[in-house]
Amino acid sequence: MGSKQRTLYPLLKDLEEEHLIRIVETGKRSKNIYRLTSFGEKTLQQIRGHRKESREKMLVLRNLFIEIFRQDKSTLYRLFFEIRIVIDDLSPDNNGRAARILEKCIDDLRRIKSDVCDTR
Repeated sequence: MGSKQRTLYPLLKDLEEEHLIRIVETGKRSKNIYRLTSFGEKTLQQIRGHRKESREKMLVLRNLFIEIFRQDKSTLYRLFFEIRIVIDDLSPDNNGRAARILEKCIDDLRRIKSDVCDTR
């Protein structure tokens, strides 16, 4: 059994116990076909609504942040908040890759800071 199977099956069982999904068919080799329940559909819509609301609040916060703080860094702040929105849309499978990219970005920014300090 692969690592994805060890993760996927307990998750499917949990979703089924929470009445979010149900088995609609058992295929060849005991392969289960799942479908969202009506409760699962409602829950998914709520999650999507919260996600949209969260994104809208982030945009308001970004605009306030840019207004309150220095205008000369507004492009950087906009990019910072845009990164947050992109991270929210990533699948968990990409978390490690995204973390490595962000860590490299932080290292590069620190290098810029130390270069500026060294020239003073």
